[in-house]
Amino acid sequence: MRLNPGNVMGGYGELLFNEEDARLYSRLDIACRDLHDAISYGSFILKKGWKAKPWSRGSTYLQQSAFVTSMIVSYGRAFSKSNGWGYLPKAMHASFDAEEVSLHGRLMDDRNQLYAHSDSVHYPLRPWASDHHSDIIQFQVREVPHGDILKLQEMCRKIVSTCRAEQARIKAKY
Repeated sequence: MRLNPGNVMGGYGELLFNEEDARLYSRLDIACRDLHDAISYGSFILKKGWKAKPWSRGSTYLQQSAFVTSMIVSYGRAFSKSNGWGYLPKAMHASFDAEEVSLHGRLMDDRNQLYAHSDSVHYPLRPWASDHHSDIIQFQVREVPHGDILKLQEMCRKIVSTCRAEQARIKAKY
């Protein structure tokens, strides 16, 4: 059955996918939404020209951190397991060149260890004996070089295009 017969008007209507195609089609759709968000957050960072550090004055670093975190988490969600939908197929980023593969790996590591979770590798601490609380800590600078943001945006566009083509392939089966 190609169309839901109770909803067909002039060849238009709801498509009824099998369970596997429905899950993949939905996973591809939400990945595209996340990647579009990552592109938008990156565009805002670039528009503002942010390069603040944690010790910078004012609220710029706070805003930059929020947008960088949102950009990286949104990008990473497209490639992370999603309950009910599983993973985005690895073939979705098969068009990445060596530099893009490297950036993808760094972004996913940062997403999983620094932005979405607080892994100990990024938060070294050296307790220090003194009359004042003076442990030695390391601040994580939440920034992505502007060149990497531009590359990330192009990677997102490639993946969105691949996802949309796969969605069209699924629809064509019905």
